[in-house]
Amino acid sequence: MRIPSVRTLCFVTVGDRKLALKVRKVLDGRLKPSDASDAAAKWASSCYHRPRETGHEMILEACDHLLDGCGVEAIKPECEVVHYDDGIRMCPAFSYVNMGDAYEMTILRDHEASCWLVMSWADAMERHEKRCASCRQRMKEDSDG
Repeated sequence: MRIPSVRTLCFVTVGDRKLALKVRKVLDGRLKPSDASDAAAKWASSCYHRPRETGHEMILEACDHLLDGCGVEAIKPECEVVHYDDGIRMCPAFSYVNMGDAYEMTILRDHEASCWLVMSWADAMERHEKRCASCRQRMKEDSDG
């Protein structure tokens, strides 16, 4: 699985290498999300269907707390088919830590590729729209009409 380097994660942690290393350990499984973040452990205990400790949902919740984010959100383009990730059916195309601005660098989970990225959610959506034939067609129709 592709995981961003500590150097790349420093873009999200605003140069805080120690924090970037902690986030990296959560992403690569060396540090359990519930050990990294009491808030993630509390969130998981409140869920009716408790998420897997090492699943992307727990990892994103821990990263949200570590990065002082504004919550975990998802993007599901209209064209998207159902994705499976970590054994979870009907994942959106992307899940990410909301950092308060669409173009702010963040931790993003690409569910189709089952990998972690550092980029803004707006850039992820734009990249998706450029690659997706049905999105390009819809954008063309919108601009023509």
